Amino acid sequence: MTHKACGPDCAAVLGRLANEKAAARAALEDRRQTRAQLEDLKTVPQLKKEAQAAFNRWVRLRDAGRPCISCGAPPPDLTKLHAGRDAGHYRSTGSADHLRFHEDNCHAQCVKCNQWGAGMAVDYRLGLIARIGAGRVEALECNNGSTKWTREQLRQVRDTYRLKARALEKGAANDPSMQEAA
Repeated sequence: MTHKACGPDCAAVLGRLANEKAAARAALEDRRQTRAQLEDLKTVPQLKKEAQAAFNRWVRLRDAGRPCISCGAPPPDLTKLHAGRDAGHYRSTGSADHLRFHEDNCHAQCVKCNQWGAGMAVDYRLGLIARIGAGRVEALECNNGSTKWTREQLRQVRDTYRLKARALEKGAANDPSMQEAA
């Protein structure tokens, strides 16, 4: 037989199920359109904030087992992502906004050094030289360009560092030594 239903009662049930599926698909498409419209309405400052949050999260995950770049304080409890750690910039975002998302310019720093110690620039520089080398530190110091961030650039930065953070989390979840530390 080519019929989908065995009788009128089955046809009514199948019709109701088909209507529910169509309504669910329409609702899903409506949510996608609304989400896309809201994304298009975001301002540059909103996108910069989202991109900075994603980048900072990645920096904390990247440097999770390392000591503070400035004072050398041991890493905090690894079970808490933000436990007393900031993503501290060597050259501040206020003075060198073009280096805001530069991976050499930002490292995990204890809150005491970053917020209360004004970044501890001299100690940060010494730790940075030990970590990435004098040549790369001098390249950061000599980089005096400027950037006017566009929405598309900020979306790309945000999405890139969200993916990188997920990859680090997935790697940490699969790493037995990280599970023992937790």
